[in-house]
Amino acid sequence: MLKKRIYETIITTFSENKPNAAPMGIYFIEDDRAIVKIYKGSKTYENLKKTKKCAINIVYDPILFLVYALKEKKEDIEVFFDSGIPVLKDCSGYILAEVLEMEEKENKGIFLLKVIKKVSLSDFPEPFSRGLGAAVELAIELTRGRRDNIGKYLRVMKKCLEEEKFKRIEEFLGEYL
Repeated sequence: MLKKRIYETIITTFSENKPNAAPMGIYFIEDDRAIVKIYKGSKTYENLKKTKKCAINIVYDPILFLVYALKEKKEDIEVFFDSGIPVLKDCSGYILAEVLEMEEKENKGIFLLKVIKKVSLSDFPEPFSRGLGAAVELAIELTRGRRDNIGKYLRVMKKCLEEEKFKRIEEFLGEYL
């Protein structure tokens, strides 16, 4: 990962025998150090504070960002475990990390993470798609209660994603729009 960049990922954590997944922006400050800001009260915040470990999943499937951002109940998370940490089965690669420091802010916890392992699961990297970018932006907008640009994001996804992926997104979003 390049330093001084924010990457959109899905973080997986584990607590009480249940994995949790949530889209998160990760800011890498060094090759082996990253910062993530997590809202207090979220399951990810609680799990990371308690277990001090997570997987940073590199994902190129746009529906996963929407599902893990919007779904209240996430029982059907498909994971495997590496070093006791849940990893998404559908990821292209992942980074295992542990908490070095945590700083409490008003409504967030700021976690300094140390990379303990990097794993690539794909032979060839998938090129970036504007459809993926639109899905990530829509997930962020919807979790913040903003619905102004939904049509714009859906048009980009329809144009840039495989037809089957777009139909899955449309069906999934039907219950949220």
